Amino acid sequence: MFGGDDAGYVPTNAHELKCEDKLVKCKAKLVKNYWKCHQNAAKSYVKGVPFDEDACEQGPIPGKPGKAALERR
Repeated sequence: MFGGDDAGYVPTNAHELKCEDKLVKCKAKLVKNYWKCHQNAAKSYVKGVPFDEDACEQGPIPGKPGKAALERR
């Protein structure tokens, strides 16, 4: 909520707004994909199965190109 000493931010034009919207969507998708890696790591730990969390987040995942959190679009 704006007010007090927080003036907030309003994009200066429609192009800037569109660019910022795309950036926020990209960031949200990255966080979602990282969260899936952490969930899978926890599930694997409970089952006693090895899981490469770093590969899931950063890539590459052997045999699954483009499936790491940073590689997804």
